[in-house]
Amino acid sequence: MTHEQPDEALRLYQKANAMADQDLSSRTFRATLPHFPKSLRQEATRWKAVHDWLHKRGVIKRKIPLQHLFTNKFVPPTPRP
Repeated sequence: MTHEQPDEALRLYQKANAMADQDLSSRTFRATLPHFPKSLRQEATRWKAVHDWLHKRGVIKRKIPLQHLFTNKFVPPTPRP
């Protein structure tokens, strides 16, 4: 929705964060919009990379099986072209 309806996405963000500076939020949103993911689908390789990085640096003490870290169960299927 963020890419398809950016004005509505920003409006919802500002509504949920009413105390945030509206002008700053708007400028930040517009500047970072190209970096927002286009899909909500999570990828195991990205989760593994972050998980390994956190473990290597001692942020997390033990590794957790990847299937326990995320789910795509609630993400609508990606339409095929």
